[in-house]
Amino acid sequence: MHNDWYLINPQPTMNNELENDEWNDWVTDSFDEALTETPLGETVKLCKGQYDGETGLFETEFETQAVVQNKTFDAYTQGWKRQILTRISDMIADYKYVKVLDTKHNEQIYIIMTMPDSNTIYTKAVIHECNYTLKWQDEETGRIYYYPSYTADATQYNTGVETARNIVQTGYIQLMSWVSLDEITVELQRDKRMFIDYATKHPDTYIITSMSKVPYSYNEMRIMRITFTECEFNPKTDRIDLMLCDYIDPDSIPHPNPINITFSGSPSIRIGGRKTFTAETESEVVFSIINPASLNDKLTMTQTGNKCIIKCVNEPALVGFSFKIEVTGNGQRSELSVDVIGAV
Repeated sequence: MHNDWYLINPQPTMNNELENDEWNDWVTDSFDEALTETPLGETVKLCKGQYDGETGLFETEFETQAVVQNKTFDAYTQGWKRQILTRISDMIADYKYVKVLDTKHNEQIYIIMTMPDSNTIYTKAVIHECNYTLKWQDEETGRIYYYPSYTADATQYNTGVETARNIVQTGYIQLMSWVSLDEITVELQRDKRMFIDYATKHPDTYIITSMSKVPYSYNEMRIMRITFTECEFNPKTDRIDLMLCDYIDPDSIPHPNPINITFSGSPSIRIGGRKTFTAETESEVVFSIINPASLNDKLTMTQTGNKCIIKCVNEPALVGFSFKIEVTGNGQRSELSVDVIGAV
């Protein structure tokens, strides 16, 4: 048999012409042993979802083992860069950040900078240490967002000060930040202002001047780069105590009233029966049913204008279950819980 046929060199001890099977059977176990039984492996947390700056927690954190490379760097310019190797089954591509313990046993957050990919042994990605958490407020809802970022100087050795005819003028300082690209950050605008500073008495204020969403997306919502330029502090709107620029009191934001759903009697429907529900609004609405798996194919709905008729099949086993009616329209949304009760 030709030597080039073999996938493993030197030749495997079991020559049964099923080398692919041998490879798949043993390679996963070998990498798993490196993670769990050697000093190379360490516990990390794969993270995704919104980050809570008060608790330091992401919506989803999955603890696993990984090999974190490039910890012993040779230059300060490489100190924030790492590579991470994880099990293929951990699906690191589904996550945006990684928490890793540093030499002081403190959790440090790293942003996944590349699209993770596998080589049949492990999945690898490049990660950068997050050195600042960007914080801003949504002007429509008042919600405060926290996004860990890798932030770097983009001033190119500019002093930030210009002198002309013995008059000192403020120049410009620029920063670049890499953050997760998602449904929130993709809508950021160029006039958004933020504090980016560790100083708490006179922190520097910056404004977004450009954003790169496509070049770092890897054909999906991966990461984006934001360029900030230093701007003036506004004492009327900027809250240093909250580290929020252009602060809006959430209580001053008008909130639309929910759509009222009316019906006759109690919010219930009998098996074998039907019931009409009405949305009290002049706007166009869409009704939908949210039901547990036990009610699949047991409910039907017909909508006409701002009314809907729901029918339930006549099966006694359905008594005691409940479902929700959802109505949306004009940026509003309401839900109503409906119980399934017995026939008369």
